[in-house]
Amino acid sequence: MPENLEKSFISWSFYLAVLAGLIGTFVLVGWQFNADFLKHPLSGFKEINPAAAVVFITSAFYYLLLTGAPGFSRRTFALRFKISSGITLAILVLLTGSLKLFSIFFGFQFPDR
Repeated sequence: MPENLEKSFISWSFYLAVLAGLIGTFVLVGWQFNADFLKHPLSGFKEINPAAAVVFITSAFYYLLLTGAPGFSRRTFALRFKISSGITLAILVLLTGSLKLFSIFFGFQFPDR
């Protein structure tokens, strides 16, 4: 793969991870302050679930921990802490998705509050 293309992919993946984190943050703010335009950014679609918003934020943070965001030196966090935190966040995302699939397939409803 050409070096310029690889750098382009890396920078785009960083920007998209930040965008996912920002979308999740705005959705949570929308749920907190009952702002409908933040809960469903595109009109005509359903509202984004707060649990999904937390998963967006967690996924973005997981990506930034494991890849090292531009501007952060490698000495900011110990490598072992970064990897273990990233894996823990990945497991949290996997568990949240698995619970949602479980509720869809088996009809189990988790309490709202």
